[in-house]
Amino acid sequence: YYVAAKTALDAGATETYRHLRQQLQHYPLLPYLDYRELLQHLPDYPHAAVDRFLQQYGDSYPGTLLLRRWLTQLANNRRWSDYRRYYRPVADSSRHQCWYLWSRYKTGDEKALGETKRLWNVPLSQPNSCDPLFERWQRAGYLSAELLWQRHRKALLNDKKRLARYLLEKMPDDKMRELGQTFSQTLNDPALLTNRQDYQRQEHKDHQSYMRDSVFHGLQRYAAREPEKALALWRHYQPQFSFTDDQQQSFYYRLSRKLAFLSDHQGVLQQLDQLTDDQKTRVIEILLRSSLRQQDWQGVLNWIARLPPTAREDQRWRYWRARATQALLMPGEQYRDIFTDLAKTRSFYGFLSADILDQGYQLQDTPTVIPAATLQAVATIPGLARAGELHYFDQFHHARQEWAYATDGLTAEQYQAAARLAHEWGWHRKAIESMARAKSWDDLHLRFPLAHEVIVRQQAEKTNVSPPLIFAIARQESAWEIDARSHAGAMGLMQLLPRTAKSTASKAGLSHSKPALLQPEHNISLGSHYISELLSHYDNNRVPAIAAYNAGPSRVNRWLARSAGELPHDIWIETIPFRETRGYVQSVLTYAVVYAYRMGEKTSLLTQLETGQRL
Repeated sequence: YYVAAKTALDAGATETYRHLRQQLQHYPLLPYLDYRELLQHLPDYPHAAVDRFLQQYGDSYPGTLLLRRWLTQLANNRRWSDYRRYYRPVADSSRHQCWYLWSRYKTGDEKALGETKRLWNVPLSQPNSCDPLFERWQRAGYLSAELLWQRHRKALLNDKKRLARYLLEKMPDDKMRELGQTFSQTLNDPALLTNRQDYQRQEHKDHQSYMRDSVFHGLQRYAAREPEKALALWRHYQPQFSFTDDQQQSFYYRLSRKLAFLSDHQGVLQQLDQLTDDQKTRVIEILLRSSLRQQDWQGVLNWIARLPPTAREDQRWRYWRARATQALLMPGEQYRDIFTDLAKTRSFYGFLSADILDQGYQLQDTPTVIPAATLQAVATIPGLARAGELHYFDQFHHARQEWAYATDGLTAEQYQAAARLAHEWGWHRKAIESMARAKSWDDLHLRFPLAHEVIVRQQAEKTNVSPPLIFAIARQESAWEIDARSHAGAMGLMQLLPRTAKSTASKAGLSHSKPALLQPEHNISLGSHYISELLSHYDNNRVPAIAAYNAGPSRVNRWLARSAGELPHDIWIETIPFRETRGYVQSVLTYAVVYAYRMGEKTSLLTQLETGQRL
């Protein structure tokens, strides 16, 4: 009925549409039919119809959809009084915010101009619809030289060069434009700061502030290239420019990170007291991984001892403290106590510790008990019912928006109920996310679903890849969101880049098209063939193969060349240069253990081949 009603509405078959709509009074997606019908009449300004819709659905996603379209219609027709009356912050795009302030100004509210600064002073170009507001704001005298400089600085620091050039041209005098040019040139080439005569103290207070920006941000960048020279220049410029405490802390953090990468231990130690605990942790972790690469176990212990207390008790560094103590054959068996404690957890370091102790893994699988009343109450939330129907129709974007509106503010128990509901629909990404929102970690049935199991088993058999590994990669890559897309352009359940998918399909002799990457069977097929190809390349060792799936084979080959076959598996993983890839490998290996358990199989975190082979 719903599909037929949409077809009739679009075809202009009004009588048929009205008849079908009568059959849908209790159907969750009825608001979308009403919304679709209203869009056809918006140019006629049906205020009463819009009011009725917003009164009924105003706090829902369909209400927001209509409100945005209605506000755009009103703005395009310069109906500013109506715009001001209907506007709500839910229409939160820059375009609508500018229109709202303009509507207030056009209806006599002069204070609106005073609120325009927050929309103008941003590090990107705003929509053309903001131009009338900005022009009137400037004519009213609100645009100061200081604001121009602030936005120019933001544009440069965010690499918005075109905007920065535009703002430079608007600066009120030659001196300010000269300082703006200096700032831009210094960011491009921080070594210019060695020409100290070009960065003299300025007599005018504002000019001194602008020059300080050039010097500070230039030194920030110089510290990441030439730390010793940058430190000497910092000491020279500090008396001239009186850098703030925050600026000093930021500079010393950049400096310390670079010194850590250069393994300048003494240089780092001299700066540590300048850093926050979080900054100190990040710097020391660089040195810790350097010590691990060298298998300098005493160095590992020394740097762990310098971590802030909270970081020192993290599972990661407790594991490495135990490994270092064990490797040094230090007296006492404290390291066994640490391994024993870690082995109680379902985690990468817990599984590593269990292997060292030759113990079984603690999977901690506890099904969630949800009261029937809570399940019923959540199932009848209108927005969730709409989300489920939209997901059924593969209208994933609208489904996600409905879900976000409907679940905002749920309790932990209600999130668990929503997870159960999503799982029953086969919408596993939302089940996984909802369990995380509820901080409910031990229901492995909901958190690690055997999604598309038939396809996974078929492709595992064709490619000779273990099903748990395929499950684990898909779980890590997309959490089973069929239409997942990454910023880099990867697509589908196993997040394949189009060029990788095309190459893999060609090698495997499979027909392929880019849109097919959003089809589960095709995506899992190509993903399985690709990981099989990587396993073959790395002699069936999953560790570098998984790393290559995330970071690309060329990078992994360079990392392997650097380690030259001298590192145990756990050190090689811990010292992967990319934080994302390091976490990715750990998660996939851990998830593979969980998925083996879910399939009724017994497995180990690493195979005998993997533990016996150095990387």
